[in-house]
Amino acid sequence: NWFGIDHTYTLTRLDGAADGAGTSADDSDDASAEGGQAVCKTIYFVRHAEGIHNRDSREIPDFSERLTETAAYIDSPLTPIGIEQCEKLAVAVAAIEPVELVTVSPLRRAIHTASLGFGTDLPYRCTELARERVSRHTCDQRGDERG
Repeated sequence: NWFGIDHTYTLTRLDGAADGAGTSADDSDDASAEGGQAVCKTIYFVRHAEGIHNRDSREIPDFSERLTETAAYIDSPLTPIGIEQCEKLAVAVAAIEPVELVTVSPLRRAIHTASLGFGTDLPYRCTELARERVSRHTCDQRGDERG
């Protein structure tokens, strides 16, 4: 299955450390022995659920040659299967440690996946840095922000 929590990374730093970069979870015991207190953050990477462009690329012959650049796919929404995938994501998220922040692409399918999968009671950070930006495909273009 291509959808779900793809990767998990745990970052560790010492309280009071200048930058915290370059340490790993394996270094935490050594760090504590030196008098610092290890602070860990786990980062989960989740791919958006199925959008209409994903469904159509699977079901329509020659989709990538004929349709990926049409206006019908601008900022593609989720399919009913995508919404079901989000329900499964919500179950997986409920089984992990509490989430502190959700950082998400501003594309509609990513925001919808995040809100259904993580709920709406968390702080969200929506950033262009989390989306595809170098693409000829209209599904990777943002829609009209007013509509």
